[in-house]
Amino acid sequence: MGWGRCCDRGGTVRGGGAVITFSAAGMSFEQQEAFDGMMSIIAVAFVAGMIFWMRRAAKTIAA
Repeated sequence: MGWGRCCDRGGTVRGGGAVITFSAAGMSFEQQEAFDGMMSIIAVAFVAGMIFWMRRAAKTIAA
């Protein structure tokens, strides 16, 4: 993976973070609470998926 692709990935992550930050800025308190709850559930799903993927990948890695 070259530096260009690495910078592209970083820009994509920063852009996604900006979209999430600025979309939540115009919401009411109740809407922000619901949004935060949904984002927390999505984060837990990503981390759980990553843990299961790492467990599966570890079986093929030689020590």
